[in-house]
Amino acid sequence: MAKVKKKKSSSPSSAHPKVFNPPVLIAAGLMLVVLAIYLIRPPDLYAIHVWPMFAFSLPWILFCWGRKFKTVIARIGVVLGLWIGFMAIAGELPYQVFKRPLTERVDIPGTARIISMNCAGGEILAVARAMEWKVVIGPDATIVTRWPVVGDNEHVTQDWAIVTVMLPGGDAVTICSLRLSAVQLRMDYWKADCWRTWKTDYYRHLEEVQRVQQKMLETPGPVIIGGDFNCSDRKMITREFQGRVKNTYDEAGYGWPATFLNQYPLIRIDHILVSQEMETIQNYAEVVDESDHLLVICDVKL
Repeated sequence: MAKVKKKKSSSPSSAHPKVFNPPVLIAAGLMLVVLAIYLIRPPDLYAIHVWPMFAFSLPWILFCWGRKFKTVIARIGVVLGLWIGFMAIAGELPYQVFKRPLTERVDIPGTARIISMNCAGGEILAVARAMEWKVVIGPDATIVTRWPVVGDNEHVTQDWAIVTVMLPGGDAVTICSLRLSAVQLRMDYWKADCWRTWKTDYYRHLEEVQRVQQKMLETPGPVIIGGDFNCSDRKMITREFQGRVKNTYDEAGYGWPATFLNQYPLIRIDHILVSQEMETIQNYAEVVDESDHLLVICDVKL
């Protein structure tokens, strides 16, 4: 008598891949941890959120690797969807990258062009002599302006140069050019001392920004602050100025947000801040041969 083979009944668990398998759970947990770090930005973890959020894409890739998709396109779509969604929640989505700057000088009455450049030892006096502009020189920060300086109101320290100038319309504006202390670019995350070094750099930058903020409180009227902050945490920077200034890139930025390194920009450490009453028309960056930073150009309506 022939034996009849019974067909194995497919159970729900075997018919469908497990959604919550170990790789998925691990990746989902890492995603939530990274998102929390970028939302809270704790100083103890500055070694992580000093970099843009897209640098930590591995959890998203692992998440999709732990799932089964019919096509490669579906896998890529889920990766990009999760990546963009989490970056948007953390405020790290550079949507300005799809915009194009006006590039030409904005010919509108009452506008001014602000340029921030890390000169990397360049001869800034040559520019000043050629343009016949006023120069306020500090040990590490310099202001070159075509507007006349008001009296002897110049303040120069190791970190910044501050001057008050008179605009064509008769209003005064205070300009601050700064360069905060450089960070120790450490990547040996397996050492506890690396995390302590990044934390120390965070608090040093915080203290330096607070000193600038205290000095700017002594100057009534609109202000312009620009330079190499050596710090990518723009939220911390603007927060310390207690709502008096705004980041011009956040308001009207165009193109890729990073400014360092020049040829391969990964992080934005060069910022231009202006008073809330000023209207930012555009902010964008250009590659230059004279520096390892991108040149930041900003047009504002005073």
